Amino acid sequence: MRVIPAIDLIDGKCVRLCRGDYNLTKIYSDNPVEQAKIFEDAGFTNLHLVDLDGAKTGQPCNTDVLRKIRTSTKLRIDFGGGIRTLQSAKDSFNAGASQINIGTALITNQSFAETLVAEFGFETIIAALDCFNLEVKTHGWSNGSSLNIIDVIKSLQSKGVVTFAVTDINRDGMLSGPAILLYQSILQEFPTINLIASGGVSSMEDIEMLSKLRIDGVIVGKAIYENKLNLEKLT
Repeated sequence: MRVIPAIDLIDGKCVRLCRGDYNLTKIYSDNPVEQAKIFEDAGFTNLHLVDLDGAKTGQPCNTDVLRKIRTSTKLRIDFGGGIRTLQSAKDSFNAGASQINIGTALITNQSFAETLVAEFGFETIIAALDCFNLEVKTHGWSNGSSLNIIDVIKSLQSKGVVTFAVTDINRDGMLSGPAILLYQSILQEFPTINLIASGGVSSMEDIEMLSKLRIDGVIVGKAIYENKLNLEKLT
């Protein structure tokens, strides 16, 4: 299981939110490129880069940061936030993304998944599904969809998507432990998907619990920035 450090961006700065609330923003670094280099020097090979400005506005706003990190490191970057058109997907790949995280656009128009898979290949597309009490949220976690996450995964899988990053919004940024039961239920229903866990990780014990599941990767953010985890022990 891969541990993937996260950098969330607002106004070009590294931040973390609590439960997706933009009013509860904490800045951890003014220099995301240097933060990415710290992760690379610690031995990480992957980076989860989220454009929170883009998630809110509906189009990527921090592709310049993506480009700088890509040219300054050898990290394999999965990038998301506001990618809702074929052109913004192309722009993200051109700026240096190895994979793109698509959330809102897949929920509001699930046929878009087929377009992306056909254009870029299934291995480059991550369905970023953020849920609260099993309901998938959209538009930077601000809108409800009335769709159950199990139903959404089933539909997207039928359209060629194989990798899913699932965040339990209620746990994100709270250091309250990952949603083990949620991930267990997803894997029981969909044993062949690549599942990436996100939200709530606060300790090595949390990571060890996730590693016992058939999880492809776990995204870790606040626990790193709050020094709850030792970087060298994660690689």
